[in-house]
Amino acid sequence: MRTSIFCFLFFITLIVNGQSLDSIKYKNLIKTYPLSFVTSGQYNVSYERIINNKNSFECNIGIYRFDWLNEINEEQIIPRKYDGLGYSLQIDYKRYFGKRKKIPNGWYYTPQILYKNIYFKNITREWCNGVDSVNLNKHVIAFKFLIGYQMKLSNHVTLGCFSGIGIRKHIYRFTQYWQIQDVCTKDGYTKIEDKNSQVYTNTRKFPSLHLGLNVGYLF
Repeated sequence: MRTSIFCFLFFITLIVNGQSLDSIKYKNLIKTYPLSFVTSGQYNVSYERIINNKNSFECNIGIYRFDWLNEINEEQIIPRKYDGLGYSLQIDYKRYFGKRKKIPNGWYYTPQILYKNIYFKNITREWCNGVDSVNLNKHVIAFKFLIGYQMKLSNHVTLGCFSGIGIRKHIYRFTQYWQIQDVCTKDGYTKIEDKNSQVYTNTRKFPSLHLGLNVGYLF
C-alpha cells in the first residue's frame, strides 16, 4: 500500500512539473457528495487544490454509518446492508483536458487510491442447529479511474458528475462467537450451550463501477 501511494504521488509530480501557470483567481474547492450518503451511508467531504491551468490534487475523507457486505464468511454470499462505523481516505490526481473551459470547469480524468475501514459489531446469523454472532472489520483498498465533468454555477458554486471503473481488494477480519442449540439426539432434541470464539481472515477482489455527483464551494 505504501509503495502504491509513493508511485502515485511520484507520477503526479512528473506530470505537474513544467506546466505553465495562468492567472487563476480561486484555487481551492470544498465538495460534498450527496449520493454517497444515500447509497453507502457515507458523510463525505473533499478538498481540491488547483495546481495550475490543467492539474489539481484532491483529498477525500468519509465517515460511514453503514455499508453493504457481499459476504460474511467463505461459504455464504449475503448482499445485505449492515449498520457499522468506519472511515475512508482517498487521494486523487485530476487532469482537465478541455480546451475551451478554464479550470475547474470542463472535462477531466482522475486516477484514485482509496482505503476504507469499517467495523461491524454483533452480526447475528441463524443456522439449522444454532446461531452465531460475528464482529467484523472490513478493510478495502481500491484503485479507480474516473472521467467527469465539472461546471461553475456561479463565482463560488460548482456542480460535478463522474463515472468510472475500478478494482478493489476486500480484507475481512472476523471474530466469531458460536452457540449450538437444539441438537438432535436419540432421545429427541437436547439444548446444548457450547460457546466458543474463532478469529479468521478472508480476502477477496472485486471489480467496481462508480457513478456520482458533487456540489462544491470555490474560494
